[in-house]
Amino acid sequence: MSALLKEEPVTEGIFDDAIHQQLATFFEANTDALWAVEDGHRKIKRPWGDPTFEIQIPDEDPTELIGALNSVYLPPRFTALWHVDSKDLEFIWTAFPTDIHLRKRAFKFHFGDREYSCDWADASDRLLTIARASNPIEPQSSTDYRNLMTFILRLSENVVVEVDGDVGDPMSFWIRSFEWDENELTMLAQHINFYMRFYDRQSPMIVLHEALSGEKLAAPERYPEGDFPAIVVGRRLDPYLLAWWSGMCSSVSPLLRFLHAYQILEYAAFYYLKDDIEQAVMRIITSPGVLAKPHEVVTQLLDTMVEDKMSDVDKLDAIVKEIVPPEALWKEIEPNLECFCHDVQFDGGTVLPAFLKADNAREEFLSAGFQKFPGWIRKLRNGIVHAREQRGSGGILPTRANSEKIQPWLAPLCVAAEQIILFRGIM
Repeated sequence: MSALLKEEPVTEGIFDDAIHQQLATFFEANTDALWAVEDGHRKIKRPWGDPTFEIQIPDEDPTELIGALNSVYLPPRFTALWHVDSKDLEFIWTAFPTDIHLRKRAFKFHFGDREYSCDWADASDRLLTIARASNPIEPQSSTDYRNLMTFILRLSENVVVEVDGDVGDPMSFWIRSFEWDENELTMLAQHINFYMRFYDRQSPMIVLHEALSGEKLAAPERYPEGDFPAIVVGRRLDPYLLAWWSGMCSSVSPLLRFLHAYQILEYAAFYYLKDDIEQAVMRIITSPGVLAKPHEVVTQLLDTMVEDKMSDVDKLDAIVKEIVPPEALWKEIEPNLECFCHDVQFDGGTVLPAFLKADNAREEFLSAGFQKFPGWIRKLRNGIVHAREQRGSGGILPTRANSEKIQPWLAPLCVAAEQIILFRGIM
């Protein structure tokens, strides 16, 4: 039933030729990288553990590239090179002309009991050598090819970049003489980012890439209602709900998309009335004498609304259960069922227990699971929105790992939002 897809490594054995043997130092330090021979070309797959591009070893005189690779560690969590000999940490920035103010910037950063020397300076020859051999092989991801595209373009013979003196030289951000410690660097980078942006609102920042599981979700069914119809009957929909829906569709962040989808449910629930109260209101406002007795009508409406004792939570639960077909949600849950059958621990402290059991999951969802669904998405929403103290139930931090973990819940929530936009007020 699981549709989680594992990425298969591409490799051709252990030190299968002389060039591979010469790169033993690189592979010993960079354990996420893979050696491959494809169509007669030697390649390094997954540099930085990143599957979106590769490094191709030149057929003629690869000495310079081998030397550069053996001298660096490529940390998967950073867009950077750590130079093993000098211990300088080089964050890859750009090969295109950029801000003259950055090129003059150097500062000492005192943090804890240490002092770190930081500066913006020319990119290293090693970086240029590695960039020259790099090629994108998959669509761009959140790692942005480790910022190498500007270097690849700049170093291409077909691209001309006009520069003004040395202002246009490829540039990196450096932390000098840094003893490698990933945990220390993670904390240090977050603080350097804060202070750089505090003193310069346009300062670039160090990118921290979250460690992800590598599992891919099954794509949702393209045509959930069957074939695309030849005739579509549309009607005017609530403009506020459409605005939230547009934000839901266009947002890149899964966490933000989740919030936009939930806002659709919240907005619709705010105006939700039980059938008997809605019918009573309709009788009052459609009475033939409504215009002749406005004060009496207002009193009647107020008296009727007093009977609406439902809380906001109850209203949201009710509108989902009343409008959203359980089968529509199940279609989105089933392809990635495994994600709903185990506990999920979010960065920030929120823990989501297993929603379903793998055995008889469909029957369980259509009976009890669908009734629980609004409460579970509410817990996720509260974790994203509300900052919690550590001793409390925790929150959901805006990390890439959390974006990955919330993705399975995003699909059924978006379907629920669409159903409410379409059928609110006419069910």
